[in-house]
Amino acid sequence: MRKDKHTLNISLLADRVLILPESKKGEQKTASGIILSKKDDEQKIEKGKVVAVGNGRRNNDGERVALDVRVGDEVYFKRGYDVEDLTLEAVEYVLLSEANIYAIIDK
Repeated sequence: MRKDKHTLNISLLADRVLILPESKKGEQKTASGIILSKKDDEQKIEKGKVVAVGNGRRNNDGERVALDVRVGDEVYFKRGYDVEDLTLEAVEYVLLSEANIYAIIDK
């Protein structure tokens, strides 16, 4: 696992990635004041920063497959059925598999 400036007491397994999302999950309003449902919130692509990664999944031959994302990368990701919200040291993170990350934002 690679760590960001934050010292988190967590070791991720396989292809898991811990992301600090740019925006909070929950009830959101449009500019005209319409409240969007959480279902709509889960369908949109979000932006966040990778703060920890696992050491990679194993392929059919038992060899490790390295992750494409690294700590510090800014990424676009999508919440899905296997994505979890996780609070560590009073900070809200998103824990997901690398497959839920759609793009790394070039700097």
